[in-house]
Amino acid sequence: TLDVPFPDGSFIPTVAKRTVGLTSAVTSVNGEIGDVKVKGVIITCTSLGFSTDPTVDNTPMLAALLNTAMAKDVAVYVDGIFYFKSGNLDVNLNKHSIVSYGDNEATSAFLYERASGNKTSYVEDDFANKIATIRNTGTIAFQRVAIKGITSLDNPNGAATNTDAVYHGDVFGFVLDSFEHLIVDAEVAGFNYRGISVKCSGSYGRTQNGRVSVLGGEYHHNKGSGLWIRYTDTVEVFGGSFHHNGLLGQMG
Repeated sequence: TLDVPFPDGSFIPTVAKRTVGLTSAVTSVNGEIGDVKVKGVIITCTSLGFSTDPTVDNTPMLAALLNTAMAKDVAVYVDGIFYFKSGNLDVNLNKHSIVSYGDNEATSAFLYERASGNKTSYVEDDFANKIATIRNTGTIAFQRVAIKGITSLDNPNGAATNTDAVYHGDVFGFVLDSFEHLIVDAEVAGFNYRGISVKCSGSYGRTQNGRVSVLGGEYHHNKGSGLWIRYTDTVEVFGGSFHHNGLLGQMG
């Protein structure tokens, strides 16, 4: 059981804080993850039926996880590499918080493999392909996990061309609409437009998101950007590597 604050409230990250606190050995928590007060048993992806089989679409399992988060704050340990084929979930968490964390980006990952030749509505957040749109949250966090699009730009299904490839396949990773606090320390790569896209629709009594804290991570080889932030009161960047974004051509 983790029974101490994590981080310590200062939000000044150190290398040690990537390895102290929540790990696979922790099964319950009574304290803080970021600024999220969480008490209870931690949910694991595999406990909800997530499969590490690359042929399995874990979209229904993610829907079950997000439905749980609609009713209470949750911490979820990403205990494997999980594939999503269909995606396009859209959930309102009713101001509850969700923290997703792993041991490291090599062993804890969400991979989007969307082989669709149907042109989506350009690259608008509400219409283009994505794993999920998550709306109206307290705190949402991605720590020590990878979020990757793995449909190639040039040929997602044998039909797309360079000029319209951003409209096909895995356009977005996650779209986050209206939150109090986003904490991100993750690897985000390979998307045909944006990996994590922040918006604020004004539908939940706020016209601006509260705060974004980028503690670290690597955001790379996205056709647009790995992390797109807008409509946010406060943005703080403590670390992270941002490179090879805004590219055409085959993914690196």
